[in-house]
Amino acid sequence: MRTIIHDIENLKLSSYDVLVSGDCNNCVGCFNCWVKHPFECIFKDKIKNNGRNLYDCDELIIISKCVYGCYSSSVKRILERSISYVKPFFTLRDGEVHHDVRSDKKIDFKIYFYGDVTESDKEIAYALANANQKNLNTKRPEVMFFKTKEEIEEIIWFYI
Repeated sequence: MRTIIHDIENLKLSSYDVLVSGDCNNCVGCFNCWVKHPFECIFKDKIKNNGRNLYDCDELIIISKCVYGCYSSSVKRILERSISYVKPFFTLRDGEVHHDVRSDKKIDFKIYFYGDVTESDKEIAYALANANQKNLNTKRPEVMFFKTKEEIEEIIWFYI
């Protein structure tokens, strides 16, 4: 199963598990999805089980406008609501402190940015992708840049 997190309104995808940001709540940091009801967010909106979706998937794809080398706010909101994918406890990985993982499975991780991206933005985006890879304990991320969201929409089937 693939989980696709994106910020492109009306993106045409087939029957993959697609998560859009539409009208979902911001994470409030209550930690219920970690300790009280693992994987289940207190907000009963369309991404309430996002941590479980990531846990069950084999591939995570993020499609986002590149905003100063980072994800758009709507994609960031969904990722914040995915915190239950990892445990609330800490561990050392590669000499760094990260959240412990619920599974040793390493999912594929792809990030497709679009927008007017400078070289500085690209450097930041690669650093962000590598930090996310460490935090989520995924395979090495594949990061690509596109000029427009229309370009992504035209060729998305080739890459996914």
